[in-house]
Amino acid sequence: APGDPQLALGETAAYAVNTPQHTSVSQFISDLPQDVLCAADVWGQHSYISTRTGADGHLDAAGSAALLAAIHAQLAARGCPRPYTLWVTETGAGGPVAGGPRPQDAASARAACRAYAAALDAWNRLGYVGAAIQYTFREDVLYPVGLLNATMTATYPAYDLLAAWGRRAPGGAPPPLPANCAG
Repeated sequence: APGDPQLALGETAAYAVNTPQHTSVSQFISDLPQDVLCAADVWGQHSYISTRTGADGHLDAAGSAALLAAIHAQLAARGCPRPYTLWVTETGAGGPVAGGPRPQDAASARAACRAYAAALDAWNRLGYVGAAIQYTFREDVLYPVGLLNATMTATYPAYDLLAAWGRRAPGGAPPPLPANCAG
């Protein structure tokens, strides 16, 4: 192809351990041949946000900066000549468990928005997350993390949060929480 084609790798789900149905991110990175791994400098990672927090008070692993930091460190340890940039290629926030049932009350929607804001801020502070992409615009009832409800009659507070992030200057400070996200 003409131009300067670039390769992005990954597009992995946030599985921490191998199961008969899933390959962990760590295993996937470990098993990639060196020449394939070093042909890219962008890693795509799914990182959906949960409102559930662990015993340490931080978001669960799927939406945490710790997951992205571990991936970045593992990629760096492989010794490729170019440092990796991470793209969060699928993200979104819904209920207490990412992809699980989404409560429809206003307090739960605000909690999801605040958890999303915390994740975006943490990813931004890492310095090597180049993009975070909200994957679902209209709510998918099978994996409810959208910005609009399924009937497209109302937005969730996370819509205003992402709009605020989109208006900030490149490399600028995180925006303040929208009023419908606070509290």
